[in-house]
Amino acid sequence: MFSSRPWDILLEEVVPERILTSPFLDSSELSTKLTPGDLIEFNSSSSSGHLFKHWSVYEGEREGKHHVIHFTNGKGKEKEQIVSESLEEAAEGRKGRKNNSWDERWEPLPQEDIIKRAYEQMESTESTPTSNEHFALECRYGEKWMQPVMWRQPITILYSLEMIGKTAVVLFGIPVITFIFGSMLLMGRLSEKIKEMRSSENP
Repeated sequence: MFSSRPWDILLEEVVPERILTSPFLDSSELSTKLTPGDLIEFNSSSSSGHLFKHWSVYEGEREGKHHVIHFTNGKGKEKEQIVSESLEEAAEGRKGRKNNSWDERWEPLPQEDIIKRAYEQMESTESTPTSNEHFALECRYGEKWMQPVMWRQPITILYSLEMIGKTAVVLFGIPVITFIFGSMLLMGRLSEKIKEMRSSENP
């Protein structure tokens, strides 16, 4: 006898929905949400000196630690390079989240191929990624991401300018505000002094 339940409910029971993203979490908690080949997005944090988001590929657990592969010029590195290091080291105090949201547009490569591509780029000396996000996307989706993602460049530039503007406000805003209020206070005192002089001249 056929079930009377709607097909969409039956489909959800047979094929569970893939969870493409997670909340931003500390590295210890984030590791429980990851499987090898997932992309990790670390948030920006002006307090820790990271003005831009950072992307990496989750490699898996090795030697008792969770590892990622990413393109970075982080602490102790003389230049930008692709490295494999622990999730905690890559986070550098920031929170991160699983972010496979581009799976809705492109079919990801098999898990083994994602890690293989990451290692091939890490060991290669011929090509250098243009950014850590591009490195992560190429590992997970192959060449499929390259054309459609180019339209995002103006948005990326605007985001960068916005972050620079916010930093400028933090660095230079306080002195400017102090100058403005100081000038207003000085003008107020001058106005009061002029009034006193006029009142003394006309008793």
